[in-house]
Amino acid sequence: MPYAVEINKLKSIFSSKNENLIKEIKSTRIYSCYALQDKERPISIETAIRQIINGSPYADSFQDPSAYGYALIVIVDYLGVNLNHAGGNLKLGRIFDGIINKLKTYNIILDWTNLIEPIYDFGLPSGAGHPIIGGWRKDKFGELLKSFDQIEITEEHLNWRSKSYDSDLKGVHILREGIKICTKNNLKWITFAH
Repeated sequence: MPYAVEINKLKSIFSSKNENLIKEIKSTRIYSCYALQDKERPISIETAIRQIINGSPYADSFQDPSAYGYALIVIVDYLGVNLNHAGGNLKLGRIFDGIINKLKTYNIILDWTNLIEPIYDFGLPSGAGHPIIGGWRKDKFGELLKSFDQIEITEEHLNWRSKSYDSDLKGVHILREGIKICTKNNLKWITFAH
Protein backbone atom coordinates (compact mmCIF):
# COMPACT_ATOMS: atom_id res chain seq x y z
CA MET A 1 0.00 0.00 0.00
CA PRO A 2 1.72 3.18 -1.16
CA TYR A 3 1.22 6.55 0.51
CA ALA A 4 2.50 10.08 0.08
CA VAL A 5 3.02 11.78 3.42
CA GLU A 6 4.88 14.68 4.98
CA ILE A 7 7.42 12.89 7.17
CA ASN A 8 7.89 15.75 9.65
CA LYS A 9 4.13 15.98 10.14
CA LEU A 10 4.03 12.23 10.72
CA LYS A 11 6.91 12.33 13.20
CA SER A 12 5.30 15.25 15.04
CA ILE A 13 2.32 13.18 16.12
CA PHE A 14 4.54 10.74 18.01
CA SER A 15 4.22 11.63 21.72
CA SER A 16 1.95 14.57 20.83
CA LYS A 17 -0.67 13.45 23.38
CA ASN A 18 -3.42 14.65 21.02
CA GLU A 19 -6.66 12.98 22.12
CA ASN A 20 -8.65 14.64 19.32
CA LEU A 21 -6.28 13.11 16.78
CA ILE A 22 -6.87 9.67 18.28
CA LYS A 23 -10.65 10.17 17.98
CA GLU A 24 -10.34 11.36 14.37
CA ILE A 25 -8.10 8.43 13.42
CA LYS A 26 -10.50 5.98 15.07
CA SER A 27 -13.34 7.32 12.92
CA THR A 28 -11.66 6.28 9.65
CA ARG A 29 -12.61 3.33 7.48
CA ILE A 30 -9.11 1.86 7.52
CA TYR A 31 -9.06 1.94 11.33
CA SER A 32 -12.29 -0.07 11.35
CA CYS A 33 -10.80 -2.62 8.93
CA TYR A 34 -7.69 -3.23 11.04
CA ALA A 35 -9.58 -3.10 14.35
CA LEU A 36 -11.66 -6.06 13.12
CA GLN A 37 -8.44 -8.10 13.13
CA ASP A 38 -7.57 -7.29 16.75
CA LYS A 39 -8.43 -10.81 17.95
CA GLU A 40 -5.37 -12.04 16.04
CA ARG A 41 -2.98 -9.82 18.04
CA PRO A 42 -2.21 -9.48 21.76
CA ILE A 43 -2.26 -5.67 21.38
CA SER A 44 -5.19 -3.85 19.79
CA ILE A 45 -4.74 -1.27 17.05
CA GLU A 46 -6.33 1.30 19.36
CA THR A 47 -3.80 0.55 22.11
CA ALA A 48 -0.92 0.78 19.64
CA ILE A 49 -2.21 4.12 18.27
CA ARG A 50 -2.68 5.48 21.79
CA GLN A 51 0.83 4.42 22.78
CA ILE A 52 2.34 6.01 19.65
CA ILE A 53 0.46 9.31 20.07
CA ASN A 54 0.71 9.49 23.87
CA GLY A 55 4.34 8.42 23.98
CA SER A 56 3.51 5.57 26.33
CA PRO A 57 5.88 2.66 26.74
CA TYR A 58 5.09 -0.06 24.25
CA ALA A 59 3.29 -2.70 26.31
CA ASP A 60 3.91 -6.36 25.59
CA SER A 61 5.49 -5.50 22.24
CA PHE A 62 7.81 -8.49 22.57
CA GLN A 63 4.83 -10.81 21.98
CA ASP A 64 3.77 -9.44 18.60
CA PRO A 65 4.85 -5.95 17.60
CA SER A 66 2.91 -6.04 14.31
CA ALA A 67 0.05 -3.99 15.82
CA TYR A 68 2.39 -0.98 15.79
CA GLY A 69 3.09 -1.42 12.08
CA TYR A 70 -0.63 -1.64 11.34
CA ALA A 71 -1.26 1.35 13.62
CA LEU A 72 1.29 3.26 11.56
CA ILE A 73 -0.60 2.35 8.36
CA VAL A 74 -3.80 3.74 9.90
CA ILE A 75 -2.02 6.94 11.00
CA VAL A 76 -0.33 7.44 7.61
CA ASP A 77 -3.63 6.80 5.82
CA TYR A 78 -5.20 9.53 7.96
CA LEU A 79 -2.37 12.06 7.49
CA GLY A 80 -1.30 11.33 3.93
CA VAL A 81 -2.54 10.50 0.46
CA ASN A 82 -3.27 6.89 -0.45
CA LEU A 83 -1.48 6.59 -3.80
CA ASN A 84 -3.65 3.66 -4.84
CA HIS A 85 -6.37 6.29 -5.20
CA ALA A 86 -4.25 7.80 -8.00
CA GLY A 87 -5.95 5.37 -10.33
CA GLY A 88 -5.73 1.80 -9.13
CA ASN A 89 -3.81 -0.69 -7.06
CA LEU A 90 0.00 -0.68 -7.16
CA LYS A 91 1.86 -3.48 -5.41
CA LEU A 92 5.38 -4.78 -5.50
CA GLY A 93 5.75 -8.34 -6.72
CA ARG A 94 4.20 -9.88 -9.82
CA ILE A 95 2.21 -6.76 -10.73
CA PHE A 96 5.28 -4.56 -10.42
CA ASP A 97 7.30 -7.03 -12.53
CA GLY A 98 4.76 -6.51 -15.32
CA ILE A 99 5.27 -2.75 -15.08
CA ILE A 100 9.05 -3.19 -15.28
CA ASN A 101 8.70 -5.42 -18.35
CA LYS A 102 6.34 -2.91 -20.00
CA LEU A 103 8.86 -0.11 -19.39
CA LYS A 104 11.55 -2.21 -21.09
CA THR A 105 9.49 -2.12 -24.29
CA TYR A 106 10.01 1.67 -24.20
CA ASN A 107 13.75 1.21 -23.49
CA ILE A 108 13.25 2.38 -19.92
CA ILE A 109 15.14 0.26 -17.43
CA LEU A 110 13.71 0.53 -13.94
CA ASP A 111 15.50 -1.21 -11.12
CA TRP A 112 13.07 -0.64 -8.27
CA THR A 113 15.70 -1.76 -5.74
CA ASN A 114 17.51 1.53 -6.52
CA LEU A 115 14.36 3.41 -5.55
CA ILE A 116 13.99 1.88 -2.11
CA GLU A 117 15.29 3.71 0.94
CA PRO A 118 16.04 2.08 4.24
CA ILE A 119 13.16 1.76 6.62
CA TYR A 120 12.30 4.95 8.47
CA ASP A 121 13.06 4.88 12.17
CA PHE A 122 9.85 5.84 13.88
CA GLY A 123 10.98 4.40 17.21
CA LEU A 124 8.52 1.53 17.01
CA PRO A 125 9.34 -1.63 18.97
CA SER A 126 12.09 -3.68 17.38
CA GLY A 127 10.69 -6.50 15.36
CA ALA A 128 7.76 -4.38 14.18
CA GLY A 129 8.80 -5.38 10.68
CA HIS A 130 5.42 -6.70 9.66
CA PRO A 131 4.00 -5.04 7.81
CA ILE A 132 7.23 -4.19 6.03
CA ILE A 133 7.69 -0.42 5.98
CA GLY A 134 9.85 1.25 3.34
CA GLY A 135 10.24 4.41 1.35
CA TRP A 136 11.20 5.49 -2.13
CA ARG A 137 14.00 7.89 -2.92
CA LYS A 138 12.68 11.29 -4.04
CA ASP A 139 15.95 12.14 -5.79
CA LYS A 140 15.07 9.55 -8.47
CA PHE A 141 11.59 10.92 -9.20
CA GLY A 142 12.66 13.63 -11.66
CA GLU A 143 14.46 11.25 -14.00
CA LEU A 144 11.60 8.74 -13.74
CA LEU A 145 9.02 11.35 -14.71
CA LYS A 146 11.12 12.38 -17.73
CA SER A 147 11.27 8.75 -18.82
CA PHE A 148 7.55 8.23 -18.25
CA ASP A 149 6.74 11.29 -20.40
CA GLN A 150 7.84 9.20 -23.42
CA ILE A 151 4.91 6.87 -22.86
CA GLU A 152 1.50 7.75 -24.24
CA ILE A 153 -1.23 6.34 -22.04
CA THR A 154 -4.81 6.86 -23.17
CA GLU A 155 -8.11 6.40 -21.36
CA GLU A 156 -8.58 3.27 -23.48
CA HIS A 157 -5.45 1.76 -21.92
CA LEU A 158 -6.81 2.46 -18.44
CA ASN A 159 -10.40 1.28 -18.91
CA TRP A 160 -10.61 -2.45 -18.19
CA ARG A 161 -13.70 -2.69 -20.41
CA SER A 162 -11.79 -1.43 -23.45
CA LYS A 163 -10.18 -3.74 -26.02
CA SER A 164 -7.04 -1.59 -25.64
CA TYR A 165 -6.89 -2.11 -21.85
CA ASP A 166 -3.35 -2.78 -20.66
CA SER A 167 -2.90 -3.60 -16.97
CA ASP A 168 0.85 -2.93 -17.16
CA LEU A 169 0.32 0.51 -18.71
CA LYS A 170 -2.24 1.17 -16.00
CA GLY A 171 0.46 0.30 -13.47
CA VAL A 172 2.85 2.74 -15.17
CA HIS A 173 0.08 5.37 -15.00
CA ILE A 174 -0.48 4.77 -11.27
CA LEU A 175 3.25 4.91 -10.60
CA ARG A 176 3.62 8.13 -12.61
CA GLU A 177 0.63 9.79 -10.92
CA GLY A 178 1.90 8.81 -7.47
CA ILE A 179 5.32 10.27 -8.21
CA LYS A 180 3.67 13.47 -9.48
CA ILE A 181 1.66 13.77 -6.26
CA CYS A 182 4.82 13.35 -4.16
CA THR A 183 6.82 15.79 -6.28
CA LYS A 184 4.12 18.47 -6.56
CA ASN A 185 3.33 18.43 -2.83
CA ASN A 186 6.86 17.72 -1.55
CA LEU A 187 5.72 14.50 0.10
CA LYS A 188 7.57 11.29 0.84
CA TRP A 189 6.53 7.96 -0.68
CA ILE A 190 6.06 5.30 2.00
CA THR A 191 5.06 1.76 1.15
CA PHE A 192 3.65 -0.88 3.47
CA ALA A 193 3.80 -4.51 2.35
CA HIS A 194 1.81 -7.21 4.13
